[in-house]
Amino acid sequence: MLRIDLQCDTCAQSRLLGVLADVPGPPVNPRVTDTTKTTATLNWGKPLDNGGLDVTGYVIEHRKEGTEDWVKDTPSSALRITEFVVPGLENASKYHFRISAVNAKGTGDPAETADLVEVAERAAEPDLELDMELRRTLVVRAGCSIRLFVPIKGRPTPTVTWTKENGPVPRAVIDSTESFTMLIVPESARIDGGKYELTLENAAGKKTANIHVRVLDSPGPPLNLKAVHIDQESIALQWETPLIDEVENTLKLDVKFNEMATTLSNKDSVRSDGGEFVLTAANVGGISKHIFRVKVLDRPGPPFGPLRVSNVTADNCLLTWAPPLDDGGGKIEGYVVEKRESSRLVWTHVASDLQATEYKVTKLLQGNEYIFRVMAVNRFGSGEPLESEPILAENPYKVPDAPENPQVTAVTKDSMVVVWQAPKSDGGTPITNYNIERKDRAGHRWVKCNKRKVQDLQFKATSLIVGHEYEFRIIAENAAGLSAPSLSSPFYKATDTLYKPGPPCNPRILDTTKSSITVAWNKPAYDGGSDITGYLVEKCIPSDKEEEEEWTIVTPKEGLLATSFTIVNLTEGQEYKINISAVNGEGIGEPAVQVNVVVLDKPGEPQGPLTVTDITKDQCCLSWKAPIQDGGSKISHYSVERRETSRLIWTIVDPKVLNTCHKVTKLLEGNEYIFRVHAINEFGSSAPLVSEPVIIKDPYTAPGSPKGLEIADVKKDSMVLTWEAPNEDGGSPITTYVIEKHDKEGVRWIRCNRQAVLDLTFKVTGLLESHSYEFRVAAENSVGVGEPTSPTVYYKALDPVFRPGPPQNPRVIDTTKSSVFLSWSKPLFDGGSEIQGYIVEYAPAEDWLTCTPPTGVRKTKFEVLNLKENQAYKFRVCASNKVGIGEHADVAGAVVTQDRADEPDLDIDPELRKIVTIKAGLSLRLFIPIKGRPTPSIKWDKDDAPLQEKAQVEVTSSYTALVIDQMNRADSGKYTITAENSSGTKSAFVVVRVLDTPSAPGKLTVKEITSQSVTLAWEVPLLDGGSKIKNYIVEKRESTRKTYAAVVTNCHALSWKIEPLQEGCSYYFRVLAENAYGIGLPAVTVDPLKVSEVPQAPRSLTVTDQTNTSISLAWESPEYDGGSRVIQYLLEVQLKGQEKCQVTFHFTMRANSLFNGPLLCHRGAKRPRETRSRKRHKRQRDNCLDTSRV
Repeated sequence: MLRIDLQCDTCAQSRLLGVLADVPGPPVNPRVTDTTKTTATLNWGKPLDNGGLDVTGYVIEHRKEGTEDWVKDTPSSALRITEFVVPGLENASKYHFRISAVNAKGTGDPAETADLVEVAERAAEPDLELDMELRRTLVVRAGCSIRLFVPIKGRPTPTVTWTKENGPVPRAVIDSTESFTMLIVPESARIDGGKYELTLENAAGKKTANIHVRVLDSPGPPLNLKAVHIDQESIALQWETPLIDEVENTLKLDVKFNEMATTLSNKDSVRSDGGEFVLTAANVGGISKHIFRVKVLDRPGPPFGPLRVSNVTADNCLLTWAPPLDDGGGKIEGYVVEKRESSRLVWTHVASDLQATEYKVTKLLQGNEYIFRVMAVNRFGSGEPLESEPILAENPYKVPDAPENPQVTAVTKDSMVVVWQAPKSDGGTPITNYNIERKDRAGHRWVKCNKRKVQDLQFKATSLIVGHEYEFRIIAENAAGLSAPSLSSPFYKATDTLYKPGPPCNPRILDTTKSSITVAWNKPAYDGGSDITGYLVEKCIPSDKEEEEEWTIVTPKEGLLATSFTIVNLTEGQEYKINISAVNGEGIGEPAVQVNVVVLDKPGEPQGPLTVTDITKDQCCLSWKAPIQDGGSKISHYSVERRETSRLIWTIVDPKVLNTCHKVTKLLEGNEYIFRVHAINEFGSSAPLVSEPVIIKDPYTAPGSPKGLEIADVKKDSMVLTWEAPNEDGGSPITTYVIEKHDKEGVRWIRCNRQAVLDLTFKVTGLLESHSYEFRVAAENSVGVGEPTSPTVYYKALDPVFRPGPPQNPRVIDTTKSSVFLSWSKPLFDGGSEIQGYIVEYAPAEDWLTCTPPTGVRKTKFEVLNLKENQAYKFRVCASNKVGIGEHADVAGAVVTQDRADEPDLDIDPELRKIVTIKAGLSLRLFIPIKGRPTPSIKWDKDDAPLQEKAQVEVTSSYTALVIDQMNRADSGKYTITAENSSGTKSAFVVVRVLDTPSAPGKLTVKEITSQSVTLAWEVPLLDGGSKIKNYIVEKRESTRKTYAAVVTNCHALSWKIEPLQEGCSYYFRVLAENAYGIGLPAVTVDPLKVSEVPQAPRSLTVTDQTNTSISLAWESPEYDGGSRVIQYLLEVQLKGQEKCQVTFHFTMRANSLFNGPLLCHRGAKRPRETRSRKRHKRQRDNCLDTSRV
């Protein structure tokens, strides 16, 4: 046999290497993705090097911490997938894992997980998935089944709890598994409607979901039927409406009745509210029904998923989906597609009005991760979106590898022919072009030679300069782009002169013997411009230093014309190097591939000794060392065999052992065995390494007998056994205890436990009542079962039964003038028998009287009737079982029969404690449950004032409701409810904010008037409509016109100067505020304002009279009123010692004041006239300002 090593960078190198294949490299990134108590899930990637052949499978092995043996987990045929669940592991143990790839040449090197992996149950928080129908209100008809099916997740498996209105669901059948839970209520009735709550809980967390169910049923019976008038010929009956009707009044559904009509209003309708509504009218003449078929139209639901993303490249992909299950009652008009990068939150529009259910998204950025969503559109709008999983925008292929071995085969003075080999990898897509580049030795840059696409593996480069030397390189191109350039060729001179030939192509070994080798080759690709005259073959013995190697020509010196040659007289087992060169008229060319040859053989036997360790009753471990001589080829595996010393035939234990140790199992206890191991390489099997004879027996003994066996907790069908561990475990850990029982009426001992018991206690069940039993216990280890304990005495299977204990917490929950309501809890001790009833007794004096039936009552509450008003009673309760009546429990103190009085209470919903926000035009409904005895009176106020007439108040003994239709801005405020009875008063309030346009701006005043302008000022509106004021709109109109014209529509201040205006004209002005909901009410000037000049100052301001609290002033009209009538005078006061005047009519006693009277007209105020001197108060007069003369 021969081993061939090829070392060359010529054209023949890649061809020979392509023929030689090897085992694959190790898989990439082995990791453990999940574990349970007994399994581990492994994932890995394909090896980077497949050895030149397709990978046909994988081998998975594991090794427990502290051991050296690798255990194979995959089947005999290698695993083909890159994920595997390893079973049969020990809980809380740590393991190493390794994976090896397999191809046609064999099994490659393994890849091992980076860290030790502990096998344990991984915790995962509970999760559930509600169907779309369960997310809305589930509507069923009475008599039909309610079926709630919910898939669940979680590790460990979560506990499932179903409740309804915070209580149990007694009528429901509940079925729960690891993957789902299902609640079924057969033959539903009206009481089955309401909110169902599902709670999942495990060690990792808790998850809760609510499901609303509505049951459509016939109405309940009318209430309080009574006769209100009876005479000789007729009787008049009166009743109240049923508590339960087929359609109930809720916050969403409102039903109203009167003598001639009825209306049903459904607010905020959704698709599930559609269906058939049946209206039934009945009187003495009969019954009439009418069916209303209601269809609710809405936006469509999400498209049916999943949203698939396929044909992904660097800049585009294809989306596909299915139409939505719910079209919203209208035709689907199209679809909208949006995208976003996973690192951003903003969605970008891609396309709309799509009629098909697929779309090709383009203009993606290579390397970015994208998420897509699709929404269906009908005439009511866009529905809920369907989102895709994130995808990475990149090509499924890559640029090719560089072309190989560019050579020049034909040279002339102006052209050269360049040949090369295709790249090893085309990148996953066909190569579409080769770019050929040249570089002149005298130049510095590469120049492209081809202007058209080149798909052949050769190209003729023309237009070369005579005498210049050129080198060439090749670049491959596919759909992904350009490859790296190849290595450059040697320099060739553009001339017609001859060169030495190139190396021969495809050198190969045709045959070998112990003393000869036959080699063959093909003509060189380049003959140097001259015919090949022969070939030379050389050989040498390899040396560590190449300069010491001596080459010998084995062909004739003038060369060989043939293209094959047999080298003879070689030494067996010696390694040789062989060179092959071509010869032409210019001389000997470069040698072809250098071939290293060595004679190969089977390996030597493994190194001993073959040791046998860890011997048990059915297995042992073998270990040895690798052979010193591997026969020139890597040891691929070992073969392990065994035979019993009493036989001559060898049995194969494992034909393919990869390590130098192996565990042998399935041996027979007490037999003597001999083992042997062969080393195997690709050329055969070595001589065996044989072990010494070994007897297979367990080194341990059976355990001793347990101690101290006792019986406790004897019942009619079970008993509890306890014991102590044996003093000796036989050298091997105890794996279980064997518990046996013997019936006194039987003959044989019967085993009680089917599973392993490691605790020192065990509950024996399935006993026959009144039978007598004895018991014994034995310990078991890996060797077997030890001696059992001595049998116990006989115990009879009977429940110990006693009288029950006293009921817990007896108490009075309510009283009237003739009855008392009692409540209590079950006794802590039932005496070992079921409680059959409770007996209630009372004592008006000293004698106790029974007020329940002789057998008692089953419930834990009771109403004692027919008592005397205002009399004190004592009460007590006792429980009874089949043994008798137990101890009684007394109600604390004496109870007086009288009507109780409870203070009022208001149960405000948490949502109403926040600010209630509602849009203008909608209806407000505040529903508040009330309590109190006697029934409290209810009063509603708004902002400490009575409600408006449009407010409707409904009051019953249990609730009150406030309804206001057509809400507007004026309805915003604080609504206060007050409940009052003889026991007290309780108040609460609800703040309501109505989203509406703002009210009119406040205090619109004229600050200044000139001959061409008017300056207005105002205050912010009292009501902003629940939204911030954005701006103000100022308008004007002449007094002779009816329409206003806008002056400014975007005013942000609280004043505005209106100009230009026509002097002498009269104007009305108004200001409107605007918020997010529109333009509000206007604030308007009452009288028209005339545009004119200001008047002159008043004349002759004098003090006519004064007292301790007042001063009378007098003045004359101004000589010129500015062209407009004077409308008022402004009086100002300046206190002594101050510099500024204040607008006031009041001043303190002993204060020295100066009075002045500025004048106002339509135009504005003139500079005031001052009094001539300060006036001191002297005379006593009324506290007033006398303006009668003005």
